[in-house]
Formats: sequence, C-alpha cells, structure tokens
Amino acid sequence: MKRNILSGRAAGTPHLLLPEKNLVAHLTAGNKDAFAQLYDVYAPALLSVICRIVGDSAKSATVLETAFRQIHQRIPTYKPNSQPLFVWLMDIARRTALDAVADVQKPAFQPLQLSATGRIRVSQAVAAPPVATTEPHLSEFLQAVLHKNCTPEEAARLLGLPADSARQQLRLAMLQFRAQQV
Repeated sequence: MKRNILSGRAAGTPHLLLPEKNLVAHLTAGNKDAFAQLYDVYAPALLSVICRIVGDSAKSATVLETAFRQIHQRIPTYKPNSQPLFVWLMDIARRTALDAVADVQKPAFQPLQLSATGRIRVSQAVAAPPVATTEPHLSEFLQAVLHKNCTPEEAARLLGLPADSARQQLRLAMLQFRAQQV
C-alpha cells in the first residue's frame, strides 16, 4: 500500500473533510490527518503553479514536497484573518518554486586572485584558501573580510580589534599577505 510521504497516511484511506477554519485549528495542533487533508485538497493546484514556474515535472514534485515541508513548519504563523488559506499556501509554493529556479540559474562562481605582478589568476579551488600573514590576528582579520563577506569594521568587532582602525588593519594585513606571496 502506498503512503503519502508528507502525511504518513496510506493513499486512498478515507478521512473526514474539515471546514477550512477547523482545518487550520487542527493543523496548528499538529493533527496528521488534518495535514493529509491539506495535502490532498491543495497539492494538485500548488503542483500546477509549481510546474509552470519550474518547467520540469520531476523537479516540480520535489519542489512541491519542499513547499509542503515549509508549510508544515510555518503553519503556526498563518493568520486566517489576514488572508485566505489558499492564498497563503500559493505564496509559499510560488516562492519555493522561484527559489528552486534561481538556484539552478546561479552561475558557477570562480574566485579571482591577483598575482604579485597584478595579473588576474582564475582559481579552480572551491573552498576558500587560508590566508596567512606574519601576525595571526591579521590573518584571521583578512580571512573574515575576504572569505566571510564581513566589512572591515565587522571583522574587527568579531576579533576584538579596534573598529576605528579597521581599514588600516586591512591595508596592513593585505601588505603582509602580498609580501609573503612574492
């Protein structure tokens, strides 16, 4: 007998259909049968919208599952007075589908590096290479700025360095790093 992945209920098992207001109350209480009803009633419409956005039926099924996992997690945040349940569900499904499409369309990132002479080298490394300077605190500071997307001020605060001299610290760290690369 087939089981619904999300509800755990056997496919084709009859269950009581609850009115939307009661359905939301049961969902908030964690009732699995209510979630199964939610899936059975709304999954076809949500899948249709997801298919239009994603364009691939196999990928759409995965996106639908992800959307229902998000719905399950977010059901306590649903406010029936602010919007109808279907609109809320459709918004989550649409955003999940758009996120899935955006993830596929992201270009592969290839980090650029400068050589000591100022020429650009394309690095094939995926992981951020360690940054070494003669002073360990500057090495950590440079690592935070270059590989953790921190501003110099944020990196200074993280490492307990004076934030007012963060840009000067960055210049000093870069100079030491370049001196070691030559």
